Amino acid sequence: MNGTGWKRSESSLCTSLPMSIRRRSSSQLLGALDAVAAEMPVIFRVHSRTQPRLTPEGIRHHPQLRLIPPVGYLDILCLLNRSALVWTDSGGMHKETTALGVPCLTLRENTERPVTISQGTNLPLGTDPGKIVAAARDTLDGKGEVGRIPPIWIGHAANRIVEILLKLVPQGYASWVSVTIREQACQRDLPLWPVFTTLADSDYETCYI
Repeated sequence: MNGTGWKRSESSLCTSLPMSIRRRSSSQLLGALDAVAAEMPVIFRVHSRTQPRLTPEGIRHHPQLRLIPPVGYLDILCLLNRSALVWTDSGGMHKETTALGVPCLTLRENTERPVTISQGTNLPLGTDPGKIVAAARDTLDGKGEVGRIPPIWIGHAANRIVEILLKLVPQGYASWVSVTIREQACQRDLPLWPVFTTLADSDYETCYI
């Protein structure tokens, strides 16, 4: 996403919205998007199920409103990190925005991750356009949801997983595991699959996880 000239605190990101756009209030919701686009640049990452419902009558194309297709995970992290605020109805965005410290206006009344509300930057609003626009303006004025990273999100999940796995293998074998798996999973913070693969390829058939 380099080369966009997009600076943090100057733009907002609207992502997905497949559930919200299917509702009767979709025209009002898009109107709220237009209202914010009149005041600041808005990047709208359009979900594949949302695109067919975006008619010329349903959304006005402000010069500051840019529609983009779905992007990869690293690109979405880049977009989130450069946003002054994020609008979404996707539960998957709640963790990322809290971890990055970006205010998240959720166009739903609940979340699968309540810790992002109680401790993070997630503010559930529903689909009322008045509330959405008001919350966006409050955020831009520095009155938005100020959260923190939950204490359990310490960023060392791979390390803790390997520490537990090392306790499950036979004495003496742990040193080999320590060298091979720690370097892969701990230092590089890889997903868990290298750990399972390494143990599965070993000669110790009794090392079940």
